Amino acid sequence: MPAERSYAAGSALAKFLVGAIAPGSNPFSNVYWYVPTSWQKEVYSSIAQYVSNSTGQFDHIQSVVAFQQPVAVWIATNESADDLKRVLKDASKEGRKGDVPTLVQLIVYNLPDRDCSAASSEVARLIHKYADLRFAVINVGNPASKCAQAPYAHIELLQYAITNFQAANTAVYLYSGHGGWLRWPDNQAAAAKLVSEIVGGIPKPARLRGLSRSCVDTMFEIQSSREWPLNTFAWFIKEERQS
Repeated sequence: MPAERSYAAGSALAKFLVGAIAPGSNPFSNVYWYVPTSWQKEVYSSIAQYVSNSTGQFDHIQSVVAFQQPVAVWIATNESADDLKRVLKDASKEGRKGDVPTLVQLIVYNLPDRDCSAASSEVARLIHKYADLRFAVINVGNPASKCAQAPYAHIELLQYAITNFQAANTAVYLYSGHGGWLRWPDNQAAAAKLVSEIVGGIPKPARLRGLSRSCVDTMFEIQSSREWPLNTFAWFIKEERQS
């Protein structure tokens, strides 16, 4: 089936399902944020190493960290894809308990430096299967040196991934780099040009919901001084698309 017909059929079906995202709406609004049970177990294990008895403070830490702070599920290996099946079954059960959709955050890592054994296609198939859930998918390209020798293939494969993750219950984002790295004007201009090229080559009706950036190692004391990179980066992208 042609991509246009397949996407249209999926959109027509998914709009009747809980996980569908209305055009122009915020996919992160009015949802139940799914927290993987595997993450909760890891949190409990870590806390237990530092707290010897179950005090009121211990219970509070468990509640805040494990239940109120959802995390994304990383998909990077065969094992990750297998884990995802269990995650989606669990999330689907939780979603049926309420009237709002359950949001599952996925990070598809190491694109496009993947092979068929890494089960990236399986992830796309599962997204369509679980139409009762809502997904926020972040595609993370691999800047490895071996990809530098094949920049056009790198771009085409990212476009392919974005296109194949399209579904009415899915918002697709592209990783645009580290927030600290994007604070430098030279990097912003180069990144904006690359992102514009990737987005410009995505076949319609597929689309990218937005960009993501990493804030790892960004200290809260200086966060305010780093707020400008994303706004400036957005300006660079606008200028690039208009040129």
